[in-house]
Amino acid sequence: MLDYVEINLKRMFQFIRVDLVNSKGQILMHKEFRDTSRIRIPFEQNSGLYFFKVQTQRGIKTFKVVKY
Repeated sequence: MLDYVEINLKRMFQFIRVDLVNSKGQILMHKEFRDTSRIRIPFEQNSGLYFFKVQTQRGIKTFKVVKY
């Protein structure tokens, strides 16, 4: 089974950078998107605590995800 994380940014952005970071601070994935308001990212990690760091022209927001 393939898992995804979908993030709805509620407005269009010209550039979006997403980093997936584990609880040790290691960057596990880096993706860039253009001209969108919604992103869908494959999430095939093992159980644990992760952070999605989302950067746009308006700043950086971090989302915590716990996978069971």
